[in-house]
Amino acid sequence: VPFDNMNLGNEVTVHGGVSKDLTEKLIVGANIYSGFYFGSGFDFTVGMDLGMLYKLGKKSFIKDARLGVAFLNLGKPVIKKAAYPSILTPRVSFAGTLFDAKKAAGYFSTDLSFPFFQNAIFDVAVAFKFIDMIKLTASWQANLRELLNKAPVELPSVGLSFNFTLNTSKISASNADWAKSEMEGTVSWKRFSNDIHAISAGALLNLGMPDTSAPEIILWDGEE
Repeated sequence: VPFDNMNLGNEVTVHGGVSKDLTEKLIVGANIYSGFYFGSGFDFTVGMDLGMLYKLGKKSFIKDARLGVAFLNLGKPVIKKAAYPSILTPRVSFAGTLFDAKKAAGYFSTDLSFPFFQNAIFDVAVAFKFIDMIKLTASWQANLRELLNKAPVELPSVGLSFNFTLNTSKISASNADWAKSEMEGTVSWKRFSNDIHAISAGALLNLGMPDTSAPEIILWDGEE
């Protein structure tokens, strides 16, 4: 695509994060990242993200409501790409379940971010899941600075994903949680202005199944 003026270049970034449940409703987490840019010249980025997620439960017709607050990009950006990502980006998010039937479910999420307190970006997304295998998503974003500069309003992006269950019992014969794993394949599409289309595809492999069973703790077994 003719995006030469954006000077995209090549970039490799590695992320690593941890999270911890402080209570049944409150989760905190941190993410560190570092990367290199190989475009017109060389530059690097390093930083940290901090955030928290609070489970609100059921609110009106919304089930499993969640509120998230994060401070992103606390570090050095890639200067070659006009300070990307923006230093210190506060972000507030809200998500929940619209309906959950036997073979279908609907979800939504929305968030508002303020890159370096110099802009406001609004995102909203909806997702529909069928028979726990197929997921259809649509998302839309509004950028305040771009709208003030009379840029065309973006069209929504659309994504389709499929879940596959894999037999991975040979990885660990002594642990039933490793008997199955899941792979998700995704393809997405977005139309930009001037008849430019962006298409992406990817795959996510989750090794093992989620462990939702509490550990068994024996304080006294009756033996002397």
